[in-house]
Amino acid sequence: MLKKVITIKNVGKFSSYSCYGDVELCQFNLIYADNGRGKTTLAAILRSLKTGECEFIEERSTLSTPGEPEVKMLLNDSAATFSNNSWNTTLPELEVFDATFIDDNVYSGNYVEHEHKKNFHRFIMGEEGVLQAEKVESLGKDIRNINKEIKERKEEIAKHILGNSLSVDQFVELPPVNSIESEIEAKENEIVTLNQVEDITKKPLLKQITLPSIPTEALEEIFAKTIANVLQDAEKRVQEHIALCMDKKGENWIEQGLDYIKEDSCPFCGEMLTGNRLIEAYQAYFDTEYNNLKESITKFTEKIRNLLSENEILSIQSDIASNKQLADYWTKYVDIEHQEVSFDEIKKSWDSIRQLLQEHLQKKAAAPLEPMKPNNALRRIIESYKSTQGKMQKYNESINQINFQINKKKTAIEGGNLAQAKQDLQKLRNQQIRYRSKVATLCNEIKDLPKRKEKLKNDKGQAQEAFNELATSLLADYQKSINNHLEKCGDTFRFVEPKTSYRGGTPSTEYGLLIAGEHVKLGGANTSGPSFKNTLSGGDKSTLAFAFFIARLDRDPDLRNKIVVFDDPVSSLDIHRKTYTQQQIIRIGRSCKQVLVMTHDLYFARQLWDEAKKLNVKTLQIKRCGNCSEIDELNIEEKTR
Repeated sequence: MLKKVITIKNVGKFSSYSCYGDVELCQFNLIYADNGRGKTTLAAILRSLKTGECEFIEERSTLSTPGEPEVKMLLNDSAATFSNNSWNTTLPELEVFDATFIDDNVYSGNYVEHEHKKNFHRFIMGEEGVLQAEKVESLGKDIRNINKEIKERKEEIAKHILGNSLSVDQFVELPPVNSIESEIEAKENEIVTLNQVEDITKKPLLKQITLPSIPTEALEEIFAKTIANVLQDAEKRVQEHIALCMDKKGENWIEQGLDYIKEDSCPFCGEMLTGNRLIEAYQAYFDTEYNNLKESITKFTEKIRNLLSENEILSIQSDIASNKQLADYWTKYVDIEHQEVSFDEIKKSWDSIRQLLQEHLQKKAAAPLEPMKPNNALRRIIESYKSTQGKMQKYNESINQINFQINKKKTAIEGGNLAQAKQDLQKLRNQQIRYRSKVATLCNEIKDLPKRKEKLKNDKGQAQEAFNELATSLLADYQKSINNHLEKCGDTFRFVEPKTSYRGGTPSTEYGLLIAGEHVKLGGANTSGPSFKNTLSGGDKSTLAFAFFIARLDRDPDLRNKIVVFDDPVSSLDIHRKTYTQQQIIRIGRSCKQVLVMTHDLYFARQLWDEAKKLNVKTLQIKRCGNCSEIDELNIEEKTR
């Protein structure tokens, strides 16, 4: 039991408090204080005393005051002292309802986060449930540690495995081999023999080389093309005018300008163009059929350019050189005679026909209306090119004969399996490594770990099943108790669908709300639609938190030995909820060892005092003393007269 707050130094507003007067605590204690005078600080000190966590005090160190926080409280037969950032004892029987309880177990701001659900679960499960949950969590941690150990052992073993054909599990199960050194030597000799076969079977065949065919019929058709309906002198007039007045871009300029002639008037000066022979020549020159002819010449020119491109001739040169190298290789294994061709001769014929074709097509493009015929020079080079194609055909026939002989050789030497021999050798070497002292120890250890893991999984399954049975029973009781308190407060919402979740590996309590007959999820910061944040008022949320706390006390089998602290329990509550809260505090006060109620509402304190007269009641106040706070006696009857 708490008897007296003796000293509080350098904690919040209590910069240098030492007790004086009759401030000894009784069974039922009312502590009144204005907001900001230290109620929450005192609640934090008591919360720290319950758990021994120094952070609740350290984070409230008095600003601009030298010295470490110090607290001394008189208990029944001893003193609890906080100095050097630690308590000399703790008081586990304390139960504190304050903003920290709400932030930790119910909600923060407007949201219920996953951490709230985990803390709430621990809170409602009580000592038995917490022990069960800790057992489940401990076994889960042991399983994770086993998994980590297995992973580490596997990573260590994997460093010793040669190649990637064996998994760690397969490596561990490798049997020992007698005379392993001689087995390895025999397999190495087999591989030396097979290596030559491997090289031969993988060596590629020679490639056939084909020169592109020149589309002579299409060429002559392009040269002969003309347009009968175009004025014979239109092209001459246009070209003379462009040469006299414009540059090479003039043709495009004129073609675009024709689109701007409207109703036979000039788009520049507006003068009539009827009877203008130059305009008629323009229109004839640029008609659709003429343009189609020019486009067909352009496309054919591009086709010839791609057919006889530099990339194509370079590819042919590369294939000829590659065939020569392969033929030199295969003469060691096959009786062949490679017929070589002169790339220089091919290149000369290639360049000549490409140049002459381009010249003829450029000439046709310059005067598309004039029919053309290939000149004698082009005809001769075409015949020369065809002759070169004939030589390449004979070259390809010899390539076919060579490849036939090579395939016969490959078929003849097939039979041995070099890949399998190499794999067998690697396995033998891994067997040798597997039974070396250090590696054998690692393998023996990892073979034992799965058995331990399986036992832990079975133990965890049994513990979790027992925990789930307890949780289901407790949650049903809590749902009934919480909703009973909400109903008596006159609230229209209900606590529904509580269930245990293992998201993240740690047990938590998921639940929902029933509001006006509709199920509403708790949601989070990004939830749209009805949720905890937008369907409950501040008073609703405070009432729900208070119902959680009271429901927990109602189920506490050791309540008669508990010290219960209420810090501003009626904040944001209406008169009906205040009355119910007052009744519950009085009820708890009759059942537990000691109650401390801290409030800024003097008349709520007076109502409690009136109701608690049959109990041993003490009224105190936290008041200002300069810039500091101190605890003093309070005559509440006189104060509220």
